[in-house]
Amino acid sequence: MRFPVVDGGIMIQLQRKKYTLEELLEGMTPDNFHSETDIETPVGNEVW
Repeated sequence: MRFPVVDGGIMIQLQRKKYTLEELLEGMTPDNFHSETDIETPVGNEVW
């Protein structure tokens, strides 16, 4: 945690670990990998 002084008061800021892509993918296994999701037709100006 960090406690910087801002505008005369103390702000509490949590410091979160920044993960790399490799660290995030370490936990992926065939058992917890989900399949593709069909999102139907475009809703706005996106092109598929």
